[in-house]
Amino acid sequence: MVEEYLKEIGLPHKEDPTIKAIFEWPGFQTNLMPADSNSTVKAALTTTALMPLNPDITAEKRAFGGIWEGWMCRNATHDSKVAVFYLNNESASVEYASGSESRGSYSAIITAEFDTYGLKGKLPYGADLILGMRSDGNMNIMIKHKSIWCSGVLKQKQIPPVWKN
Repeated sequence: MVEEYLKEIGLPHKEDPTIKAIFEWPGFQTNLMPADSNSTVKAALTTTALMPLNPDITAEKRAFGGIWEGWMCRNATHDSKVAVFYLNNESASVEYASGSESRGSYSAIITAEFDTYGLKGKLPYGADLILGMRSDGNMNIMIKHKSIWCSGVLKQKQIPPVWKN
């Protein structure tokens, strides 16, 4: 069902039966650079208020906080935005929004859990949203269901405040 949905909405995707159940970023991901999407339909977040970050959250996990913008899929056809608006050391509240000519706008708020690769949560239609921090300070993003996926890169646009003790 998800495979048909991704094809229906025009998400460029790759079917690859060798993708393992354990998550791995595609080899070319590190060569992708943040940029504006090529979509005339822009993603729209409903979440604009970011919760202050607790100073007890590790710096590695705190880096995920904020509002992120960029692109996904082949030829940057999908405008993508993510708001990581609440964090603790185990999970995060995340809003994912996308916009494309083929489908219009989409937005969902989910809970994502931290794992060795970053944050992972399930979108309402069943696909995984996977976010991973890069060494350059940008964020990798992927939508994945079974062997169908598309990925891109996001740049941080707003940093959440830190609690004052």
